[in-house]
Amino acid sequence: MTTSGATQTAKRTPAEQTFSPTKPLRWRLHISPAERKLLLIVVDLLLLNTALLVAVWRWNEFDVSLLTLAAYSKWFITISFLWLLFGAVFDVFNPIRAASATNIILNAGIALLLTDAIYVATPWLTPKILARNYVFGLIAISLLLLIGWRVFYAKWVAQPAFHRRALLLGAWRYSTDLV
Repeated sequence: MTTSGATQTAKRTPAEQTFSPTKPLRWRLHISPAERKLLLIVVDLLLLNTALLVAVWRWNEFDVSLLTLAAYSKWFITISFLWLLFGAVFDVFNPIRAASATNIILNAGIALLLTDAIYVATPWLTPKILARNYVFGLIAISLLLLIGWRVFYAKWVAQPAFHRRALLLGAWRYSTDLV
């Protein structure tokens, strides 16, 4: 028994109907903008504190254990507070801005450099600088992790609802300003 092409497409599952070999596959989270903002904040703080832990362990000879982490928790609280402060100032937690890789690299980079610079310059709330490599290592590792995460978010996690297509007609001189 043969069936027509129309009945075959009606029997397909939604996943089979949306797959197209010409479209790239993207991982789409169907979560609210508030949840996206929370996701950005939580992953940013995890990566930033991981960068601090690696830098302190590698260049300041920090003994990593639960007791030492609890004893020096002020380091992690301080860098988290600074990141939240500068992240809010440079609007890096806005889900619409975070959906654009080119937009977020500049803002997150500046916010991160300011966070790291002020963090290193705060003497009592931060670890002692035993080697200059610690400062450069902290900046390099945090930039690599956070910018990498933000590009990953913008390219593969961001909701396509933030991307709008528009057809511009006429006045080509003015339409280039909109793009």
